[in-house]
Amino acid sequence: MEHLDFLLQLFEHNGVELIGSVLLAITISLFYRRSTIKEGLLSLSCAFGTLAVKNVVLIVLGLLILYNSQLSPNELVYTWINLIFICIASAFFFTSTLQTSRLLFNGTYFAVICTFLLIGGAAAVQFSDKISGLLIYLPHIYISTTFLIVGLSLVMLETNRHIHALRAVGFGFILLGFYYLQTILEFGMQSWIYQSAVYVVVLILSLITQISILDVYSQTLEHNLNAEKMRRDLILDSSPFPVLLTRLVDDSIIHINPVAKKLFDIKDNEVDNFKFSNYFVDPAKRLELLARIKSETVIHSFEVQLKRPSSNQKFWLDLSTCIIDLDGELALYTTFKDTTAKKQKEEALFTQASTDPLTGLFNRRQFETVVKTQLDLAARHGTSFCMMMIDIDHFKKVNDTYGHDAGDEVLKHIASVLKSSLRTSDIVARFGGEEFVIFLPHTTPTEAWRTAERIRTRVESAQIDTGEHHIAVTISLGLSSTQHASISVQIKEADTALYASKTTGRNKSTLYMPDMKKSEKEHTVSVAEDTP
Repeated sequence: MEHLDFLLQLFEHNGVELIGSVLLAITISLFYRRSTIKEGLLSLSCAFGTLAVKNVVLIVLGLLILYNSQLSPNELVYTWINLIFICIASAFFFTSTLQTSRLLFNGTYFAVICTFLLIGGAAAVQFSDKISGLLIYLPHIYISTTFLIVGLSLVMLETNRHIHALRAVGFGFILLGFYYLQTILEFGMQSWIYQSAVYVVVLILSLITQISILDVYSQTLEHNLNAEKMRRDLILDSSPFPVLLTRLVDDSIIHINPVAKKLFDIKDNEVDNFKFSNYFVDPAKRLELLARIKSETVIHSFEVQLKRPSSNQKFWLDLSTCIIDLDGELALYTTFKDTTAKKQKEEALFTQASTDPLTGLFNRRQFETVVKTQLDLAARHGTSFCMMMIDIDHFKKVNDTYGHDAGDEVLKHIASVLKSSLRTSDIVARFGGEEFVIFLPHTTPTEAWRTAERIRTRVESAQIDTGEHHIAVTISLGLSSTQHASISVQIKEADTALYASKTTGRNKSTLYMPDMKKSEKEHTVSVAEDTP
């Protein structure tokens, strides 16, 4: 029974303060880090931690005394153990007060000095004959004084969005200060229930304040984030270059500045209707861009043909892009440079260098370049092909009779017939003068013969209107299907077959046979006869 009474007394003297100080130390250290006075609150947390350690030491000491009476210290030793911890805790409380009031920023040295001053004051009380009896009350005097000072400092804080809620905690500290003060003066309730209620009130006020501070902090973060977005959008909108921000995961548009809107002809209410992939003429180029951006992170130049989503109008752009972390998600930051005029100029130069200006067909050089690629593909896949040579019969007589302008109209008409009679995969060129050459990939000799006859009959049945005259012409054709890998051999064989058509009556198609022989001199003369 005596042991139980001792334990209850021990709990009443130290247990409630231990539990309350531990809860407050943890609460303050966990939640008040977001405050603008976190240095002061950290010192406050250390002060409650010191009180908790003090009570643990005193409880352990009491238990040792309970089970081993020989270890019982005298009252003075017990008082000084209690007093030293109180001095350390009070020093932290004073430091917290000055840091909260912005009067102290580095409180480590101040806390040490304050601790020694408080211990020195206690020593002076002990050795003073007149007030030595005050030593036993000194811990409560120190702690009540510091609670009152901390509470007043929190109540007197200037109100702002971050710390206005701390005033409630300040009133709680004042309540704690009065509790310890009334224990010295021995008035009011002295039970552990009353002490527990005081600590619970302070803890509840602290939690409410923490929730308020976190809410204010969250609102502040949201406000700052919105302000940052507005500044970012303002910078992007002020850019003289087209800028587009898109999500990497789904291509949706995050932001498009006015210059880019004008470039893509997109109105404000249409932005959400399109994705970056909608702009690509060739979807494969989009996949190529993604593959490059994932491996290189930054692309300084990527020329691609895009289109305006609303009108499908095509144009060329040179884009630069990089992956950025935007508000916690990966995005593509892309700028554009319009290269349509440059590309059109390049295409015009290419067309000029690769096509015949009169008929719009490939010239001989471009024909040989393209056909070489086709011959390599045919050899790799084992597919058949044919070569066709065409010559306009008696073309010199047309020029002499109707003039060179009429002759040009005849050439253009023949070119038009060839374009309309061939597949998109067939390659046709003006070979020189009145001669044309055609490469027919994936074509058997029978199919090539049918194509040749279709072309020949269309030319034969047409009346070419030159404005002043209606002219009828015929053509002779020669075909080769011997699958030589050499362009020159293919053309020579088709030319030999063409010569056979011309020497056996003209206006006919002839397939090359190995026994066809003619001298280069004879062919040169025969062609010269028909050449203007």
